Amino acid sequence: MGGMKHPLRAWLKSRDISVTAFCEGRPFSYPTVYKLLKGEGTFSVDTLIEIAAATDDDVSVSTLVDTLREQRQGAQSEAAA
Repeated sequence: MGGMKHPLRAWLKSRDISVTAFCEGRPFSYPTVYKLLKGEGTFSVDTLIEIAAATDDDVSVSTLVDTLREQRQGAQSEAAA
């Protein structure tokens, strides 16, 4: 992703919400969201749907998937260099 900020992180920052607060009472955990922000791990469709819904779909499932793809492609490029 280069220097771009993760869209979920940007959404949280724009609302002054911490990752911990965002996860409270939700069907996903802090470690899950942390890994998503870092582009690490695997995520079920249900989890991505729940995270998107928690943003009122301001950060859509497709945006989350596209961002993961970009993060992983960037990591692969760095590893190959």
